Amino acid sequence: MRQPYVLICQARPSHQILLHQACNALGLFNVRVVNGLVEL
Repeated sequence: MRQPYVLICQARPSHQILLHQACNALGLFNVRVVNGLVEL
């Protein structure tokens, strides 16, 4: 089964970490973090 990609766009670093850990706990390992929509 293919793994979906997850893009986290959250301004607060502490929330980025929590969201990343939550995705990992759910088995979603293709997670990327960006600081803003400009990076897309």
